[in-house]
Amino acid sequence: PPAAMVSRVEEGLRTTLVRQAQDELRTLLPALNEAYTAMDYRVARGLLESWDATLKSVGQSHLHLPDDLREPVQPVMDWVQSTSQQQEREIVFRQECAKLRSQVDSPTTLEDLDRAFQRASHFDLPLPDNLAEDARRARQKLVLAVARRRRNRRAAVAGLALVLAAGVGWGINQQINDRKITQALSDVERGMSESNFQLAHDRFEL
Repeated sequence: PPAAMVSRVEEGLRTTLVRQAQDELRTLLPALNEAYTAMDYRVARGLLESWDATLKSVGQSHLHLPDDLREPVQPVMDWVQSTSQQQEREIVFRQECAKLRSQVDSPTTLEDLDRAFQRASHFDLPLPDNLAEDARRARQKLVLAVARRRRNRRAAVAGLALVLAAGVGWGINQQINDRKITQALSDVERGMSESNFQLAHDRFEL
């Protein structure tokens, strides 16, 4: 057949399919409005999934719908999208709360606990099951433990400094004694070589 005829037939078929799809959408509108009025998120979301599937089947989008279809469904779409985002946010919030609870029950470091608390508090939602108070107590214990370790470390450093000071003092004293002995032996040898037995005797007694 001529190309122009084929093109007209295809265009007519597309127009018919789009019209049929729009008729199907109009049958969905009452149920969508009912679910929206009842704030039934699960039903509304399922109906919108059927709505989107119908549009995709004919290569259409929501923006290409006539006003009598696009305008009534827009509030429902906005509400479902907002509710979906809120539910996803709550899921992430519960996950962060679980991580914080794990840090509270088995704390690792003060930094990890503070980081987990900040993530869970980021959502501006109340923490469940006295979690905030439990986190505060766990943090206080970690702060005390850190302070205790610092005190022990300072005491150990001070003790080591005393030991080193005592060792240095002993070494200096030992060097002084060694020099005295060396000098005395030198005097004894000089006294013996010079037959100065009195000097040798005196230095030997020293």
